[in-house]
Amino acid sequence: MMKLLVALVGVFSSTVCFGWGDLGHQTTAEIAQRFLTTEARQGVRNILGVEPLAYAATFPDVVRSDKRFIDFALYHFTQVPEGKTYETMDPKEHDEKDAMTVITKYPGVLKDPNATREQKIIALRYIIHVVGDVHQPLHVGNGIDMGANLCEVEWTDPLTKVVAKPNPNLHSIWDEYIIEAYRAEKRAGPKHPFFSYDMFATDILETTDYLKSDYEKIKKAKPTEWLDESVELRRTQVYPDEGIAFKVTDSNRPYCGSIKIKKTLTDIPQLSKAYADQKIPIVKERILKGGLRLAALLNDLFGNTEVSIHTDIETLNSLQLKGFND
Repeated sequence: MMKLLVALVGVFSSTVCFGWGDLGHQTTAEIAQRFLTTEARQGVRNILGVEPLAYAATFPDVVRSDKRFIDFALYHFTQVPEGKTYETMDPKEHDEKDAMTVITKYPGVLKDPNATREQKIIALRYIIHVVGDVHQPLHVGNGIDMGANLCEVEWTDPLTKVVAKPNPNLHSIWDEYIIEAYRAEKRAGPKHPFFSYDMFATDILETTDYLKSDYEKIKKAKPTEWLDESVELRRTQVYPDEGIAFKVTDSNRPYCGSIKIKKTLTDIPQLSKAYADQKIPIVKERILKGGLRLAALLNDLFGNTEVSIHTDIETLNSLQLKGFND
């Protein structure tokens, strides 16, 4: 299966999506940044310098066209077939490389005294990114439609009413279209002309008040539980199967192709404002949970880090040279 997926990633390299879009990943990282302990902030700084987590979060997507990172493509997702959980799957069913490889193995790189700083920079950036990835429900795929990259839908932009051409895939709707539609709606108002990741993070924290009492429980969940949550959302909330005349399963969904057989797609769902409005609360919850769990992971990793007497602001201020423009 892994060899097949590597080949398919190559074939679909211009269309396959690898996680939340930039705004989703940056917002996940920004939420994590706000919940870091002093020790974790210093541990991260020892590796990344003053680079914010939000910037580091997008690195794995930036380098997906870099041939040196071609073998890292499989780290962006994992697969759990319908009716199973990651833990109940036979170990032989797990791909040799997947998102769980990063989540379970890369923290060891950060703690390894023999690892170079360059190795730690890459490992930390992938941890930040992949924790976000597995909270996007379609990054825990069913093993049939490449995380809905092979599922065609029609998308009408909720704000402009323009129909996207060509039709996007369902994965891209969850990666970017829903979030970008929400950002466009916010930008159209008087308060948020830019609506960057820090604004989205604040918006999520303010509009998910109902989860505050659950923060500790959310942070303590195991990575396999993160996947279980995504599988349940994938099963119940993601695929727009309403109106199809027969019982739909992952293997017979008419608007989805298959990694194993070539199909003619039919009954293409039409998605617009109603779908986006219904799903944005789910997207917000997943980004929030990803951020809280990323913070918890980093807080645990760097709990014994010595705290520097120099702050990020002091470092930046030292570079604001007087007389530079004279």
